[in-house]
Amino acid sequence: MASHSVRVQPRRQAAAAVLVSLVVVLVTLLTSGFKYPGHMQLYSGSGGSGGGSTAPCRQPREQQVRSSHKFFLTQPDVRRGQAYRGSAARLHKVAAKLVAGKAVHVAIVGGSTAWGQGALLGGNFGRRFFDWMNATFPVAAPHLAQHRFTNAAKPAISSSLYALCGNDMVPQDADLVILEFAFNDYYSGISLETPARAAFERLVRRMLAFPRSPAVISMHFFSYWHAKPKLAGPDPALAYRTGEDDLAVIAQHYDVPALSLRNAVLQHMYRNDPGYRVDLKEPGAALNLTDPSIPAAHRNYTLLDSYFYLDDHHPWDRTGHWAMADLLVATMQDAVIEVQSGGVAAVAPIPQPMFPGNWEIANPTCKLGEAFKPTVVRSEGFEWKARKPKAANFDGQKWGWIGETEGAYVVLRLSTDVDRQRGAGSAAAQAGTPAVAATPTAAAAKKGVAAEEAAAAGKEAAAGEGAAGELARVWLSHVCSWVDHGTATVACVSGCTCANATLDHFWHYERTLSDLAQLEVSQHPECEIQVTVNKMGKRRKKQKLKLKGAAAAAAAAQEGPATMLNAVMVTRASGAALNGMGNVGQWDMMGR
Repeated sequence: MASHSVRVQPRRQAAAAVLVSLVVVLVTLLTSGFKYPGHMQLYSGSGGSGGGSTAPCRQPREQQVRSSHKFFLTQPDVRRGQAYRGSAARLHKVAAKLVAGKAVHVAIVGGSTAWGQGALLGGNFGRRFFDWMNATFPVAAPHLAQHRFTNAAKPAISSSLYALCGNDMVPQDADLVILEFAFNDYYSGISLETPARAAFERLVRRMLAFPRSPAVISMHFFSYWHAKPKLAGPDPALAYRTGEDDLAVIAQHYDVPALSLRNAVLQHMYRNDPGYRVDLKEPGAALNLTDPSIPAAHRNYTLLDSYFYLDDHHPWDRTGHWAMADLLVATMQDAVIEVQSGGVAAVAPIPQPMFPGNWEIANPTCKLGEAFKPTVVRSEGFEWKARKPKAANFDGQKWGWIGETEGAYVVLRLSTDVDRQRGAGSAAAQAGTPAVAATPTAAAAKKGVAAEEAAAAGKEAAAGEGAAGELARVWLSHVCSWVDHGTATVACVSGCTCANATLDHFWHYERTLSDLAQLEVSQHPECEIQVTVNKMGKRRKKQKLKLKGAAAAAAAAQEGPATMLNAVMVTRASGAALNGMGNVGQWDMMGR
């Protein structure tokens, strides 16, 4: 018996030792923020639904939340970059879903930076933020739903098109919408009391009113080079040469968090710190630190990691985009910690417009992208083509109807037979010129058609359905630039009537952007509008017009800021020869 006891004792001791070791390992894992492959277990909640058993609550510690992301920015940089946080009530609602293991839909809206320009390695700021969220807060029931990310941004575009057609361009089931327009919504001389700012307010209102009452964040990108007195000059950037201060006022009115890249990084840029360097060799030339003769696949991208931008205004993947993602991650981390500590605050109703009467446009019909192509029913000298046909997707290829010769024209057919009663619940106050009177002789002379025939066509149109009834408003999305762009004549030629207008899509500001021009027309189910390229100006080597989309809606009466904003628009537009036509956005109102 004694010898038997001696043989068994080591086994018992070994088993006990193994058990103790397992307990120690388990305790260590539970207290150190154990990561399952690819996921950080930071959420708490039931892990299931219905009346079944409840999974153990997994409350994250603040340290675990903070350590779930590797930051490019320092903590003081991040806090400076969180320019306005507000109550964060809507963010708390998103954070609560993440903590509970529920699926969240993130949408990003903006220009080329939000679209991903400069992120050659795939790490644009929106994607970096979403990847962090997806890894840190896995969905509790992945077989039922997953987190979703929609990049609804488009290159070379301002907020005015989204303000009008946001319901078509941005998924309405989004839980979080990130806006990025501080760069594209800015030009020298703009002020808060301009139509461009009214358009941004309408965009914010439209996003806040989506069915899920999403959280909205205004991400303010800062372009050091375009904030300089001269793009290639020796003087440093001026902190106030940005649109973010105006946009921040609007964000504060709606309790929308505003994140400032300028506040976070500008002092580093002044010192030319590593990772923030801005001493580019050739502003505007992508990959200026690499030999362009070397194939892209073999270029040494690590050279760029000392620099904040890839070119003169797009952030580099592993510095600028990373820093922007840091601001988003930190803001969501704050919301998660606050939810864990004190619950979710009630979401307040959307306030009245900051600009009195500046309601969003109700129920516009938008023809954008590929849907715009069949809108053109006749053309001569115009072609549907891409500016960058080798780009990876439709937006990058930059499609549109392009005419480059004097007399070239397109005829667009739209239904302007809009139901004005649809907008009764939201009086649409579109910032634009005062109402343009519809005239029966507004038919344009087509190429090869005598003037008297054109006049007769106008009289015939006036005698039809288009001559009577309420007015509608039509918007044309066109490209504006400082090179190879001139003027065009816009006229109603069939069905509907309107006053002739001259569209000027040329300016001296060295940037190319899409924007909207508007005119008022009579209502008709088949309103045909002709756009004709005018004679080339003396100082222009080429004449070019590119149309990218069209929209129609009721021409509801304007209130409040209409007088103030329209006065600004008329003053600026008069110098740009915008006869009879107003612009929704900023670029054609530069008076140049």
